[in-house]
Amino acid sequence: GLPTRMRRQHLGGECTNGRTNGRRGEVRRAEQRGKTTRRLGGGESLARMMGWDVSLTRALAGPFADWAEWVTHLGEPLVALPLLVGGLVSLRGVAGLRRLTRPVLLGGLVLLALVQGMKRSIDRPRPAAVLSELQGLPGGHLRAHAFPSGHSAFGAYVAGVLAMAATSALLSAAVVGVGLAVAWSRVAIGAHWFGDVVVGLALGFLLAFLALRRHRGVLQDGSDEVSR
Repeated sequence: GLPTRMRRQHLGGECTNGRTNGRRGEVRRAEQRGKTTRRLGGGESLARMMGWDVSLTRALAGPFADWAEWVTHLGEPLVALPLLVGGLVSLRGVAGLRRLTRPVLLGGLVLLALVQGMKRSIDRPRPAAVLSELQGLPGGHLRAHAFPSGHSAFGAYVAGVLAMAATSALLSAAVVGVGLAVAWSRVAIGAHWFGDVVVGLALGFLLAFLALRRHRGVLQDGSDEVSR
């Protein structure tokens, strides 16, 4: 009868509305994933790469953040530069410092230009701009210019120079470890993605090697002679 047909029509409408709402939900979730991908940098291949980057960042950000906040200062120029000068003087003397000042300064300027140029051209958002759970960390107030990590690059550059100037393998390993600790601290405080610090480390260590590769005479025997 009429009541039965009305109930069937009502149930059919509910099923149709349910399917429609389900499809709308899927569309909204897909749009949200697309927005997140665009915030992270865009592109299908880049989106796949971001999977491990986001996972590692989430795993490292937070634990020991209070300690990391102290370590991260070692990557700041006003802290790292005096350590670099003092380290070179103690390892190679004032004469060695004079001989190495020009290539080290030039390499540092090239590194600064590279890092700042990449930051401005890529402008990747910081982790806290995408992951709300990281906003309470010491670096959670940062929002833009994440790639690459400047602290990691500069810390690696200083560590690389001192490692090449060190007189023992143990000392070289120790200063490299400090550079790696600075990079870890940037992720731990929520200031950078894991991928940001990896690229920063690579740039810093590479520029340190390129800056001093022609000065093996000074580095190997402590003399003022520069290998040609």
